Formats: sequence, C-alpha cells, structure tokens
Amino acid sequence: MRLSQLKFGRNLVKLMDSSTATKLEQYSKFTPSPVSIWHFLQFGRTASSETSYLFLRKEIPVRLTNMMKELELLPEPLQQQRNCCMIQDHYIQSLVDILKFESAPNTPETRDSFTTCLSNIRQRHKDTVANMAEAVMQMKQQQGVAQDRGLDTCIQYFLDRLYMSRISIHMLINQHTLIFGDDCQRPQDVGCIDPYCDVPALIKDAFSNAAFLCDQYYLQSPNLNLKVVNKSDGGGDTVQFVYVPAHLYHILFELFKNALRATVEEHEDASSLPDINVMVIKSKNDVTVKISDQGGGIARSLADNMFLYSYTTAPNPSLAAGEMGTTVMAGLGYGLPLSRLYARYFQGDLNLASYDGFGTDATVYLRALTTEANEVLPVFNMMAKQLYTKMQPRSLVADWTDPTANLSQSLVKEAMLRSTGLNKNTGIHSTGDIGATTGAASGDTGTNAKAG
Repeated sequence: MRLSQLKFGRNLVKLMDSSTATKLEQYSKFTPSPVSIWHFLQFGRTASSETSYLFLRKEIPVRLTNMMKELELLPEPLQQQRNCCMIQDHYIQSLVDILKFESAPNTPETRDSFTTCLSNIRQRHKDTVANMAEAVMQMKQQQGVAQDRGLDTCIQYFLDRLYMSRISIHMLINQHTLIFGDDCQRPQDVGCIDPYCDVPALIKDAFSNAAFLCDQYYLQSPNLNLKVVNKSDGGGDTVQFVYVPAHLYHILFELFKNALRATVEEHEDASSLPDINVMVIKSKNDVTVKISDQGGGIARSLADNMFLYSYTTAPNPSLAAGEMGTTVMAGLGYGLPLSRLYARYFQGDLNLASYDGFGTDATVYLRALTTEANEVLPVFNMMAKQLYTKMQPRSLVADWTDPTANLSQSLVKEAMLRSTGLNKNTGIHSTGDIGATTGAASGDTGTNAKAG
C-alpha cells in the first residue's frame, strides 16, 4: 500500500470546544521563536518572573499547536493506536491548561499558578517518547507494514519533529521552573544551563554509569582512555563551556552504552578488553567529543540504518497486551536518533564512522560560542504538510535538521520555486533570527506575530 493511499484522520478540532479549536488554528499559524543559549543565560541572570510569564504564555501554545497540526497528519494505522491517541489527548489538555493564562493578569498569584501549570505539563508528557515508540511497534505488529518504506519515512520524519519539539518545550519549562519556581538547581547553574560545563567530568560520569550497567550484564567492561586537547583557553587538561549538562550526559551515556556492549561482545573470548578511547577538543568555535571503540563496527550497507527509530541491533522487547504508558525503551533503537536530536538542538551534530571488522567512531559536535547555539525548531506549514503525502520510499528521511537530507528532486525544486522565505515554506527554523531571539530574551510577546 502506497503512502499516498493512506488515510489521515482523527481531527483534533472535533475533540475540543469551539474556543480551543479557534485558538489551535490561530496559534498554529505562528512561527516558534528560537532562543540561543546566550539569551537563555542572560535572561536567567537578569530577567523577572513577570517577563518570563509574558513570553511563555504565548510561546508555549505556538510550539504545542505547531506539533498538534502534525499529529493530525499521521497515517491512520498509527493514529488508531491507543498510545498515539493518548499522546494527542495530552497535547489537547496541555493546550487547554496553558490557554487559561492567555489574558490572565500578571500578578504573583497568577504567576505561581502558571508555574504549577508548566510543571503539570512537563509531567503529563514525560512518557511521550516511550508511548509513541509502543504505538509504532503495535502498528507494525497489527498492520504488517514494517517493510513499507514510504510509511517508515513518514514516521521517521514525524518522530524527529515530535521529539525535537518536546525537547524545546521542556527546555523552556525547565528554565522557568528552576529559576522562578520551587525546582532545585545547583548554585553555579542558570536554570538547567551550566556556565562552566566540565566536559571531561561529564564524560567520566557517563562512562562510569554505563560501565556499571555493562558489569552487571556481562560481568566485565572496558576501561576509559581519555585525552583532552584545549586550543581555546590557553591549553590545559580541562574543557569548559556554556551548555546544558543533562543534554550532553544523555548523548554520552547512550554512546558509551553502545560502545561498551559492542566491545564486550566482540572480544568476549579475549583475555583482556581494548579501551574505549575518547578525545575532547575545544577550539574557538566548537567543542568536539570523539568516542572510538573496537567493537567490530557495522557493515557499510547498514550505516544509514543506525539513526532510524525502527532499527536496533538488540532484541526487541515484548509489549504486554493491554499495557499502556509503560516505559519500554531497551531494544527499541531510540538511543542514537534521540542523542542526535539533543546534539542538533543547539546547532550541534552527531556523526558515526564505522569500520566493519574493527570498530566505530562516534563524533559529537557542539557550539562553543553561545551566540551561535540557537534552537533548531520544527515549524508546521504547507511544505511540511506536503512532505507527509509526497515522500517516496527511496528518500530515506526528509530530515529538517539536516540540510543534506535526501529529499526527492521534485520536492526540492518545488520548495525553491514556492519559497519566499526560510520559515514560510521549508518547515525549518534553525537560524538565530535576531528579532525573534531578542524578543524571546526580553519577554516580548510580539515575537510570535510572524505567520508561518
């Protein structure tokens, strides 16, 4: 069955009252305002809860509704899954909750209620990744469409956008609740941002925890061989920069789990295990982390599969019938694609270079300059909508986070002809638009008045 023959259903508007439905259409026409790490940092140090409240009560509905419009475009076999319906219902409830503050007075009592609302939204969506993973697995088991490349491409495209949107919304919520709410933060942090994020220390922490899991499962684990090269801060054996340590830890932990597992399985009969070699390099513009293992690598023909959500080299977990909301993640193949999204969220990247028969190099690129580390955000518009229906099986992933993605030539040509601006037609908002980010930092609610 071709993707163009699939039905797109479950109109979310029919699940809302008329007022909320009108707001969904209104806010989904606006473009999310990307914020740089520099603005997050400056805002967290100098701004007030009043300003943050004014910005977030407009910006969060924009990001929610942009994704809700794409939830309506999912193929019917996926929308029929109970977990997918639950995710849609969660988005509707979150939109209803946040819209209560659209015109509420900017008083201490209102801001306290708003902060509580944000915490509830974060809690409501905490299992979105696991729930959608289960929905996709159940769809493939029930419909038997696992080999439909067009459908897989559509789902891959959507999941990248859904999870990146989720990362961005959680970033906004965490900054507000940590700075202005009751959530605890470390003394040196500004919200969830560490102005002196110690990369070697994070590497050692992530490796230690991954090695602990490896020891539990395999009764052995390789050692870490760490080398630090600092070409920016006068040399030394440390690398510090402004970043979100939780994001970097997530990336490193997933990469170390893969490297340790592959190394132990490749050398299970050897008298000793080769080290995991890690190099950290800081330049004026970038912070690079290279993780090299001798885990045997993967065939070049399989290299493109490594970032697919549907691909994993571990056994797939079984789903208990009727179970909903469980956090089954091992064996779903979500580690690498999610880690790449975390890296790309602030204009970084994650690449793999595998040497079949020897091992794999995983390289994480991060922006060292806070002014260049702008959010990469999905934007719903007509071009994004067309991509859901026009993807061809041979175009592996129409990935809005990668300008070199293999879009079909007809779509690229159409985008060029129809484009009158980056945000209007491409469905991408990855540049640090000065007006948008400045308004975001100052709490200017007018930043969302730029129609998509």
